Amino acid sequence: MINLSRQSLCQKDIQSVLSTLKSNKITRGSSVINFEKAICKYTGCKYAVAVNSASSALLLAYKVLGLKPKEIVWTTPVTFVSTLTSALHLGANFDFVDIGKDFNLDFELFKKKLLSTKKKFRPNILTNVHLRGLPTDQEKFFKLKKKFNFKIIEDASHSLGGSHKKNKVGSCKWSDIAVLSFHPSKTITTGEGGMILTNKKEYYKLLLLLRNNFIDKDSRQSSFEYEFKDIGYNFWMNDIQASLGLSQLSKINFFLKKRTEKAKIYDALFKGTKFFVESNFKDKKSSNHLYLINCQSYKNKIHLMGKLRNVGIETTTHYPLLYKQKFIAKFKKEKFKFKKTPNSEKYSKSYLSIPIFPDLTKKEQVYIVKNILKYSIKN
Repeated sequence: MINLSRQSLCQKDIQSVLSTLKSNKITRGSSVINFEKAICKYTGCKYAVAVNSASSALLLAYKVLGLKPKEIVWTTPVTFVSTLTSALHLGANFDFVDIGKDFNLDFELFKKKLLSTKKKFRPNILTNVHLRGLPTDQEKFFKLKKKFNFKIIEDASHSLGGSHKKNKVGSCKWSDIAVLSFHPSKTITTGEGGMILTNKKEYYKLLLLLRNNFIDKDSRQSSFEYEFKDIGYNFWMNDIQASLGLSQLSKINFFLKKRTEKAKIYDALFKGTKFFVESNFKDKKSSNHLYLINCQSYKNKIHLMGKLRNVGIETTTHYPLLYKQKFIAKFKKEKFKFKKTPNSEKYSKSYLSIPIFPDLTKKEQVYIVKNILKYSIKN
């Protein structure tokens, strides 16, 4: 089976993990701190807090930005479920904005919706998702931030290594917080893991407390006493994960180069066919986390998925529309009309993710494309 994605590990990664396993501390040690500092240096962000998953990172991001029950999050319906459920855990309401040509939340549609929506139904937080590793037009959204009094989270789970107008993803130049994922499918991996990035010191200090069960060691009266100032979480990343992350980060430029090479090979093979999807946009550099093809119809997409699976090629949809998930029904409120998002509907029905990862060979890519062209329904 040619997997949809796969981690790329070498002996250096293994040795890094082994060194931590042989050390005195495999959690709450120096590797996590060093990994946070290294990510800050790479992205240009001031502060970073490593946690056990991107889902945890999103929950803490919403919490730190002060999201309260019944307050509203706006996001895209084309994203992984935790972009939304992390807010639902805090009792939030939500609404969706349709996607544009790059499959990210569309700025013009967002602006139009913002202007036509009553103040009490406008977002307290906008969560922008960098689908397939392509950054959103953050600068445009940021200009509306102060005027309409909302905060911005970048769900950059797909896009570490990408950039917008030469600003690296994670710099938080045009957002309050950015969230990264280190799942094995991502640019670099820690096995499982995530990170929260921000330039605001007050957010950073609160994130450290929330990650650590809100233990305030600065308030302790003696070496063995400390105070729990509030309810927090145990969302630590351990040092085994962080040591792998540090080793992986040292190779990030190599990984990005390889992903770009794979995307260019696909582009050349699909160019001129109905399957080709544009992935290059002005002023943006993608991490090429996903590679998409346009199957033109739901019928052809489902047909292709079955045929490709039978010849050892894994494919999937990134992602099933959030507002069509059954659990959403119990969170729906009458005040939110949940109008269909036509661009997102079309995307969900027609677009398919095919394998891309650093160790994918050109021979495998040619095999994948050959079978896509072979088994496609003629229309």
